[in-house]
Amino acid sequence: MRWLRVTTVACLFLVLAAAAAGAAVRESTDAKVTDQKLGALPAADDVLADGKVFYRRDRWMQSTMYVGADGRPAARTRGRGVFAIVRAGAQELWIAPGRSGRVVYGRAQRPYLPSAADRRAWRAAGRPDIDRLAGGPKRREDLPTQLFSAGQLDNVLLGNGELNAALPQGSPLRDLPAEPTALARELHRIAWDQRVRISGDTPCAEDLHDCSPATRQNIDSRYGGNLTTLLRYPFASLDLRRTLLNLLEALPGARRIGTLRDPAGRFGVAVVVPEAANDGRNVIVFDATAGRLLADGHSEDGTVARLRWNDVYDLKVGSVSKIGQRPR
Repeated sequence: MRWLRVTTVACLFLVLAAAAAGAAVRESTDAKVTDQKLGALPAADDVLADGKVFYRRDRWMQSTMYVGADGRPAARTRGRGVFAIVRAGAQELWIAPGRSGRVVYGRAQRPYLPSAADRRAWRAAGRPDIDRLAGGPKRREDLPTQLFSAGQLDNVLLGNGELNAALPQGSPLRDLPAEPTALARELHRIAWDQRVRISGDTPCAEDLHDCSPATRQNIDSRYGGNLTTLLRYPFASLDLRRTLLNLLEALPGARRIGTLRDPAGRFGVAVVVPEAANDGRNVIVFDATAGRLLADGHSEDGTVARLRWNDVYDLKVGSVSKIGQRPR
């Protein structure tokens, strides 16, 4: 389960108005940061220890619609001439010294085309006006502000389901070993615990030797999802995040596809991982030195040309004096 996600991103199959030709192409709406040299993230523990409020802003994909080459809603996400139109919005997190806090979801931004392949298909369709195609933001796309107490903090950051329930309450990172092989073993054990003990999959041994193929697949998927969830946990240390990134690259079938610039203009290593390992987002971009997960997306064929960006992380991270304030 991804942090702070309170609804599943829905595919919006809208009734299309007559599209005007000649509209300008629009990509991601994030401000560009050219050749930014990234540093390590401010540690949430250090920020709170100084009596400050921890702040983080991400961009998340709120909704997607698909349009066919014939200008009609498409029930399929791929195929000749199909292109996607996406709306995204800001997601802001504040954590106060007492570990209570707030999550604010910004209003959906103007729609845009999320990949080079979508832009090509859009041009082939006659460059229809994507604002007119998408229509105005729907009320269900605007999520309410989420307030949480200190006791609810990890429910928000780790999900109120399996992972949070499988980790020590109040100190979820306490028992995670630093050595990579031992950490991988413990995270696999946690994934087994999530699926077999908590979710009720078919019982099997902790070493998985007698697990059914379906249960083993569920455990492997949960293991990969836990890696990305813990990477986003603001109390994870730099060393832990670097090790988690190494484990992400070590997933069966994972492979590097080069260095990419994310929608915020930041360069990072791009890795293709199994789709089940990251809620279907099979392309992950990160900065290994800074231990930062930068962005993720989905590519139908595992190539950059067909990469559709999803979420963009850590657009702004820092400390402020009070909840609701933003760093300059």
